[in-house]
Amino acid sequence: MEELKATLPDGRGVLLRGDGTWEFARPASSDDPGGFRRSKWGMSIAEVRDSESLTVEIEDDDLLIYSTMLDGHNYRIAYIFVGNRLCRAKYILNEEFVNENNYLSAASSLREALTVKYGKPKDHREYWLNDLWRDDYAMHGRAVASGHYSLYTTWELGETELTLGVSGENFDIRVIAEYSSVTLSELEASLRQSAVLDEL
Repeated sequence: MEELKATLPDGRGVLLRGDGTWEFARPASSDDPGGFRRSKWGMSIAEVRDSESLTVEIEDDDLLIYSTMLDGHNYRIAYIFVGNRLCRAKYILNEEFVNENNYLSAASSLREALTVKYGKPKDHREYWLNDLWRDDYAMHGRAVASGHYSLYTTWELGETELTLGVSGENFDIRVIAEYSSVTLSELEASLRQSAVLDEL
């Protein structure tokens, strides 16, 4: 089926299909180093700190932590470094809800915003380890908190992989959007393995 390409006034590309459907097009990324917010993968801690408009709350040898409002909710921002090079970053929901389904609502709202920005996800999966509350939507938040249910949505953005995850255990629910450098994730894995082998 034929596809047409159009560009919106804000510069975003759109793919228009012959069946009347459409989606945002990802820009060519062969020369895009990728990154998170205003930072690029591979930046040093000092460079990321200089690029971030927020005030740093926690800083150590391989981590910078900030707080921000995103999509109407409080989030922590974590920049993760390996060998003083930015390789991963996360938005971590930093709120506590009495109604556990509110975590799912916050994640759903963030997923919609990410889909508007980045287009259709590459993958969306739900995992049920215990079907006790599977047919009772009002208990889905409790299912996540109990470790019975988790869900993950993934986008591939050139040099960046983005995963939005909702998971839990011991009645602690985590909503995390993690951005990872495709190239530097291999370096991170290699250095972690080396550290483990050094301890053996």
